[in-house]
Amino acid sequence: MIKVIMPAAVVVLGLAVLFDLRPSGSASTTAPTAAARAPETSANEREDELEGLRRQVANLEQAVRELQQARTPEQAPLAQAARTLAEADEPAPEPPLEPEEIEADFARAAAATSGTQAAKNLAAAATKVLPEGSAIRSIECREAICRVETTHRGLGNYHKFLSAAFTNAETQIWTGPLRHQSVSEPADVQHGDFVAVSFLGQEGSELPRWLHSEPEPAQ
Repeated sequence: MIKVIMPAAVVVLGLAVLFDLRPSGSASTTAPTAAARAPETSANEREDELEGLRRQVANLEQAVRELQQARTPEQAPLAQAARTLAEADEPAPEPPLEPEEIEADFARAAAATSGTQAAKNLAAAATKVLPEGSAIRSIECREAICRVETTHRGLGNYHKFLSAAFTNAETQIWTGPLRHQSVSEPADVQHGDFVAVSFLGQEGSELPRWLHSEPEPAQ
């Protein structure tokens, strides 16, 4: 009885070992194959993701371009309206004063306590630079402004007087704010004697606005 059982036990044990080795053997042969495929699959997935992102960026750029093209015509009127509002907020420039208005403004200016002496000093200085054919008609000084009225025989003399009295550093008689204007009619200015007026402002004094912008002398 024992002799019969032992060979059977050996057979059973051999079969068990065979079956145990077979699954382990197949697992060991298939595992490297799965491991080799894993990196390839991961690289393909990343490439697909990158390609998808590229398409999204391209779509966004196209959408931005279309939006800019669509908004440009609408923004032009808005920009023009903004400029109009900005210009409306700026104070409008004051209109220039006429010679008569300047004369009236000077007449209203406060009188100077030493106006007579200042006029004499200015007359003495102006006489030295008057060209031949020009003369001083009158000089009147207020607290901060002096008015010098001169006559000239032709524009050449008038320009010589302006240069010597107010431009030439060696002969100028006044360095403060000033304004020149012609009193004569244009025909007289071009063809004969005419009268011109120069307003001279004391530097550092409160002066009217018209004394800060000097017009061109008569041509």
